[in-house]
Amino acid sequence: MKNNQTILKKWKISHLILILIIYMISVTGSTYAYLTSKASSNNSLTGTGYCNDLNYTSQEINSDELLSTVNYLEGVTTTVKLSYNASCTIYKSASINIHTNTTTTSPITRVHALRYKVLNGSTLISEGIVTQTGDVVLATVPLTTTETTYNVYLWIDSNVSQGEYDATTYSGYIFARSEQTSTITQ
Repeated sequence: MKNNQTILKKWKISHLILILIIYMISVTGSTYAYLTSKASSNNSLTGTGYCNDLNYTSQEINSDELLSTVNYLEGVTTTVKLSYNASCTIYKSASINIHTNTTTTSPITRVHALRYKVLNGSTLISEGIVTQTGDVVLATVPLTTTETTYNVYLWIDSNVSQGEYDATTYSGYIFARSEQTSTITQ
């Protein structure tokens, strides 16, 4: 009798485990089907694609040239050139970014005096103030197969800094980033 109870107990446990496995598979499968259906129903995601043909060049920022001034032309200038290969059709825009290292001793988060301007020729694309370390988007620009040149100007606004940036260091760099975008049209 005791042996039959043990067998019955094992049978119940094995059936319970089997039922749980079937339940987990059905929930996971239906969730995947639902998410796939939702993603493809509005044409926002179909198929896969990858293109690693973003071209950009830029110059380093020499912190010795990062001057305290009211005239952006007296600060640091770096040139960023952007384009992508014509065989790649999944790029639409790029961002021009500044990365400020956390080792910077300039009071960027406290005294908001690190200013920037991004120009394409004489056309102002964006301007603002860098107020944090890490990555900051300076401008989002259209990306084409024709190389486009952007000038990035950085300077310490002497009207704001009032000597707070004297005897401090700045460490950072300019970089570009682009996210691939679907070319599917509705």
